[in-house]
Amino acid sequence: MAGMIVLDPSARTKAEALFARLPDATRAEYGSPEKLVSLFLAKDAAAVSGLQILGQRDVTPDVVGVRVRLANEEGKTKEQNFGFRKSSDGLRLIVPDEVVDKYAQQLGGKGK
Repeated sequence: MAGMIVLDPSARTKAEALFARLPDATRAEYGSPEKLVSLFLAKDAAAVSGLQILGQRDVTPDVVGVRVRLANEEGKTKEQNFGFRKSSDGLRLIVPDEVVDKYAQQLGGKGK
């Protein structure tokens, strides 16, 4: 999954700092900040039981914005926007810095 994401520049800085604070064994297990972030993304995705694409638009020539409605197992829904960067092998989910902040807090580290 790490190959399916791209960290925006400030998210990359934060993810690298978070990764550097981890114990050596943990860094060796995950291998890269992208792999660590991908693990958290997969955990978040596991709570999603349904997804409906509400719309999409080109934000820039390289970025597509997608609005989705997510549902969990209890039937609660929320709408959310995602950005995807076009690459030579398809689209990659853009992970913004606030997502890395959330994961840092879950690990007991500092966000923001």
